[in-house]
Amino acid sequence: MSRTAALLIAAAFVVAGLITLLVYNRIDAPREGAWWAGKETVVRVQVWEPGKDMPTVSMTLPKKTLDKMVVFGVPSEISIGDSRKIEFRTFWHDLQRLPPGEKLRFEESDGTVLIWMEERGKKGEGGGGSPADSGT
Repeated sequence: MSRTAALLIAAAFVVAGLITLLVYNRIDAPREGAWWAGKETVVRVQVWEPGKDMPTVSMTLPKKTLDKMVVFGVPSEISIGDSRKIEFRTFWHDLQRLPPGEKLRFEESDGTVLIWMEERGKKGEGGGGSPADSGT
């Protein structure tokens, strides 16, 4: 193998390593190893409006998709009524460090937003119920 080819291969490995570090830092994964690592995890979001007995909005998103949105800087927000929007990047650090079954809670006069992660196919670990039932 020529010296030029060896240098090109070495440069490719260095560039790949730098890209990996950049992506890992943008995702902001916990350093100590999270409970969701290596599992099919989903992020659940519910928006509750005052006086309603069911969530106005309830959605399930694959965590891998949200990771990619955060890494590539795709704007992603959750609307609460007409006056408030919450950007995913603002709470991504806290969401990834939640223990299983715990929820992030954002209170506004227009409503309450509950956000949590759970393994795909495992319901009841952190979901359902009104914001008053969540205990967090």
